[in-house]
Amino acid sequence: MREKLIAFIEQLKTNTKILSYNEAETKLAIIQPLIGYLGWDRDNPDEVKPEYSVENRRVDFSLRLNNSNAVFIEVKQTGEDLDKKEYQEQLLDYSFRQGVKLAILTNGITWCFYLPMKDVDWEKRKFYTIDIKEQESHEVTAKFIDFLLKDNVLYSRALKHAESVYEGKRREEAIEETLPKAWNKIVSDPDDLLIELLAETTEKICGFKDIDIVKRFLANYKDNFSLTIEDVSIREIKPPLVHTKKSSLNRSSYRDAYRKQLNDPDNLISRIREYIKEKRVVSYKDLKRVCVQKFGCKSETSGSIGACVTVLEDENYIRVEGKDDSKRLLFIK
Repeated sequence: MREKLIAFIEQLKTNTKILSYNEAETKLAIIQPLIGYLGWDRDNPDEVKPEYSVENRRVDFSLRLNNSNAVFIEVKQTGEDLDKKEYQEQLLDYSFRQGVKLAILTNGITWCFYLPMKDVDWEKRKFYTIDIKEQESHEVTAKFIDFLLKDNVLYSRALKHAESVYEGKRREEAIEETLPKAWNKIVSDPDDLLIELLAETTEKICGFKDIDIVKRFLANYKDNFSLTIEDVSIREIKPPLVHTKKSSLNRSSYRDAYRKQLNDPDNLISRIREYIKEKRVVSYKDLKRVCVQKFGCKSETSGSIGACVTVLEDENYIRVEGKDDSKRLLFIK
């Protein structure tokens, strides 16, 4: 099963025709074969129910087990933008009303996985995204098996794994958001251990120790030591060592630091530049997804992504058209 699914994913990667499929073709050529490889009997309407009625609307596919809805799948044509708010709200609304614990919004290439029963905003219920074109075939296959294999859904392993991924993501976001606050509390009101540690380290370097001077130093420079969440995100990829008062990196300092990182192909800014160069034109929302899935960013809100784009634009590697997530990034040199 795994080998057949990998082969099917490889076929999708190289088939350029699928990029122009309408919704019906997407269902026939991509969705139904894929769920078949994952163990679902697509010829049995009691198990794979197309056009399942939910009140006065229909969901494209309901995957059913023991006469109950297990997974809802909403399908759009391959070129469709899945980030449209109405698509997410519609799917999650009727999933929530039906008590369906796992839902998928897909255009055949991109698959967005949701936990509809979570008591958070619609967009925060998404816990994972598969991109067949961008991710490695073995990775795509592994995630489809984790979240959508029939046996894994039947025995609740898929839901448990989804919950684990979701909670891990929320945990990382909470820690990242809280760390600057904790750090700012330490530097604004340092305890004796911090003062003593800094004094002892200073003594090791210069041979002198003075607690009062250390206290004055921390008091005088506490504003310079303060952080925001944007600073922490930028520091994930070898940040500049000096930042300005009130905890924001000034434009020239981070631009210089990021420009130097362009010489290292393993740095985020270099990888973003090469990705845009290869694609020629990239939407910002797609870039953010790729940065999380392939380039090691913790979340799509990571400040490092925006910083890299700003520097690449300043250095005339790219031209930016539009605003926010709808803006387009065009490679020009």
